[in-house]
Amino acid sequence: MKNILIVSNSDTCRSRMAQEILNSFGRGMKISTAGVLVGNSVPDVVCQVMEQNGYDFSRRKPCDVATYAQQTWDYVITLCPEAEEVQKEMQGVVRKYVSFNFADPFRGGIHADVSRNISKIIYVHHPVMVADLCHFEREVARKQ
Repeated sequence: MKNILIVSNSDTCRSRMAQEILNSFGRGMKISTAGVLVGNSVPDVVCQVMEQNGYDFSRRKPCDVATYAQQTWDYVITLCPEAEEVQKEMQGVVRKYVSFNFADPFRGGIHADVSRNISKIIYVHHPVMVADLCHFEREVARKQ
């Protein structure tokens, strides 16, 4: 079982999407999520849009990456350039880092258009996330 941590800015959207995508592959991965700038909660609109699109989206409180800094990880996946700072905090406890750069639906803050922004992430970026994470999962499976 591979131990994987997915890190984004706030652990409220992209990290949860990536977790659901990887879980859908169903192969020997224990996946946790965290953020470097943790939000207070996952906005209801995020949960609604994600659930409308077939994701069993967790409403658990976002988690700070510091919570996981002392655990050993096979992989830490960063989903944006800002999340790459975890490499400094987690030296010696991560076997391999994998970095992606997926658009932030909250760039500019949460506002009336957030539902449209999240829908855009799902419809425009979701196929890219699936393809990239599928490639990652195949590499993990190949190395086992």
